[in-house]
Amino acid sequence: MQQIRAATAVNHAFVDIGGVLNNWQSTAVNTFRISVIPTGATATSATDPQNPNRIPLRRVPESIVPLGQDWGGPDTKHNSKYFAYTVELKHAFSDRLHGLVAHNAQVDDTIRKQAFSSLSSLGAVAGRYLHVDVNPVLPNPNGPGTIPNPNYEQLFIVHVPLYNPDGHDILNWRAQLVYDAVLPWGITQRLVVGANYRHEEVYSEFFGYSLTREEIARRGYTGQAAYYTNNLVYPVHYLRDGNSDQKLGWNVRPGVTQLFRQNAGVNRRLDQSLTSGSVNILGSYFKGRVRSSIGLSREHWLQSASAPTTADTNNFNEHTYLAANGTRLPNDGTRKIDGVPVYPFADDWSTNQTYGAVWHALPWLSFTGGYFESSQFSDNYGTDLTGGALVPLTGEGADFSARLKLFGGLIEATVTRFQTKQENLNASITAAVRDELNPLLAKPLANLVDYRDRTSSGWEYQALANLNRNWTLLGSYSRNQTEFTRFFPLLGTFLTEARATARSRGIDPDDATTITRDFLEEQEGVISLTRRATASLTTRYSFTEGLLKGVTAGVAARYTFGRERPGVTITGVEVLPPIRSESYILTNPFVSYRRKFGRFNWTLQLNVNNVFDEKVDIGNGYTWTRYTEPRQYVTTATVAF
Repeated sequence: MQQIRAATAVNHAFVDIGGVLNNWQSTAVNTFRISVIPTGATATSATDPQNPNRIPLRRVPESIVPLGQDWGGPDTKHNSKYFAYTVELKHAFSDRLHGLVAHNAQVDDTIRKQAFSSLSSLGAVAGRYLHVDVNPVLPNPNGPGTIPNPNYEQLFIVHVPLYNPDGHDILNWRAQLVYDAVLPWGITQRLVVGANYRHEEVYSEFFGYSLTREEIARRGYTGQAAYYTNNLVYPVHYLRDGNSDQKLGWNVRPGVTQLFRQNAGVNRRLDQSLTSGSVNILGSYFKGRVRSSIGLSREHWLQSASAPTTADTNNFNEHTYLAANGTRLPNDGTRKIDGVPVYPFADDWSTNQTYGAVWHALPWLSFTGGYFESSQFSDNYGTDLTGGALVPLTGEGADFSARLKLFGGLIEATVTRFQTKQENLNASITAAVRDELNPLLAKPLANLVDYRDRTSSGWEYQALANLNRNWTLLGSYSRNQTEFTRFFPLLGTFLTEARATARSRGIDPDDATTITRDFLEEQEGVISLTRRATASLTTRYSFTEGLLKGVTAGVAARYTFGRERPGVTITGVEVLPPIRSESYILTNPFVSYRRKFGRFNWTLQLNVNNVFDEKVDIGNGYTWTRYTEPRQYVTTATVAF
């Protein structure tokens, strides 16, 4: 059991239980606690709390929370509205030269009203907990002293209410020219030249949930104890009360609770643009026996961002934006603020290449190969260890395949070998590493963000059999393995600098960088291959005559080999072994009926997903469980004209 808040702390611990506010902060007379399961490096040596028996953190048993039961509540949702239009103009300059100019725009706004589970609230050492109420008495919410706790030893969850509106204002222009060249010897060559410009303005807000200034004043809090951030309110829900919408919902209570702008990293304005140009050459040679594709693109990413919001100590520590002259922009509750200045942030260039070819070696045998590169900018906002903008997310991959047509085309088979690499994924170092290196660096590390790469490779096999003109059978099998292949490149550079500095100061470089070297060795040492395998079989039969004319029926079955689940180690002792999760088969039948009424073609279809209602834990860890979707009935009506 962990103490929630020290009696002398300025940070209070307000909970809302059925509309009654209670401060669970410890006092000089009573210490209030919350149940936790420490699993970190100090689980058996910490002062408070400890886990001397090394009890692992596990998922909640189904006897307590049945599968399919949702405790997120009705307010874990988001509402979106958007407006968009597209204008496109095509023109044929000649039989061989065509052009296109297109413009589209979109304005969207989304409001996320959320209730996260725990998130280390109330001082607990980990989030997403189911807790046991371990307090026999509680502070009297209506006066001094304590009262008996009616929920003593009952199970409960803690919610953290969040309010997160965001939106985009997007303009996009696209132009393209296509030229088909006529060349001798039956060669065809298509040249595609394209240009694109996308401009986007983004806003994102983040609001926490706390007491109002009136309620804070009524309770007599002053100074830092009066900050909104020290008077957060956490709704508490006991399992015995059920998980109805009424019990789990949350709303601002006028005069008592309110939403306030919080968190410097999420409140921001972005003004960004992506300009790109591309050239693609598509060719056909030897009467179509060889086809090729070559592509080259060049992209320029410009991003301006607002300065981080800062806490206004004169206004209950609420975060506000600063105007260009350094004054604070007015806060108007949860309304969107206009006029927030932005400043140059990221300026990146990227070049990508693609190559592909198909060789029809024989009428029944073809070979293909391709190499691809890509870049992603817009979802990669932030800074790394250097304090500079995060570098773009990039990737590259290659695949090679053989395609066979056998028995006059009755069977088609494909074998593919692929390898892809995701580059510059965010990866965090520890605060201990930062604190060890900073005294030895000319410029301290700006934060804990570095990079790593992830590589996947594998094989895919697919066969399509046309048993007759009405009956088809499709089978596939794939297996792949994934591993991290590059670790903390920035940290490696800073480590070299730190060791040189230590040596110049007469300090043993090994002793001065022990934590960092152990961290890098541990990160590379624990990385193991993650292997996955899946297989599927789909068959379909279409009736083309008789009473069942227009009916198509079939079934798809998918087999997934169990995932490797790492073991759990607490203070160097393995308490849960590495295992492989259960393998499973999902069976999904479907039936459709197609008929023409007048000038319209109507299709009605029923899909039954997971028809046998298989319940298998397919999560990657002992704690982060994820089950197969339950049986679902999906109906679709389509009209074509």
